[in-house]
Amino acid sequence: MDFHGTQLSLAEASDCEIADVRKKTAFVFQNYNLFANKTALENVTLGLTVGRGIAKDEAHEIAREALRRVGLEATELANGYATDTGDNGSALSGGQRQRVALARAVAADPEVLILVNPTSSVDTVTEHHIAQELHRVRAGRTTVVISDSPAFRAVADRVVEVES
Repeated sequence: MDFHGTQLSLAEASDCEIADVRKKTAFVFQNYNLFANKTALENVTLGLTVGRGIAKDEAHEIAREALRRVGLEATELANGYATDTGDNGSALSGGQRQRVALARAVAADPEVLILVNPTSSVDTVTEHHIAQELHRVRAGRTTVVISDSPAFRAVADRVVEVES
């Protein structure tokens, strides 16, 4: 496999090579994969500090900008928890959690961005906003969007339709 100029055999790749690919790749899954006991800001910041070694203050700035880009810059939203129960304080809605997952991926500034139904839990206006933001951030990176939403057709360079 050719990964941005590096030839890799996934069956024979070393742990170091796999870690390098992971650092250059970000995923957004339909089920968010957020930490329920962390705020939106903490969910975005955590990967930057732990996974990328970025200083906490700088990671907070990057995270706040990423949250702003997906419409979650308000303090009460950035401090909302990714939980369904609200036991930890103000809980984010499903659409807001989806946008936190998008912000987390974009904040990592990956070379490859893979999104699986990235707007499955958001309203039409938010879906359009997210599709436009993805169009802006995809410059210089490979972006794969798996979705049945027509919003992504307008921003795609190439569309592949799969029928079952």
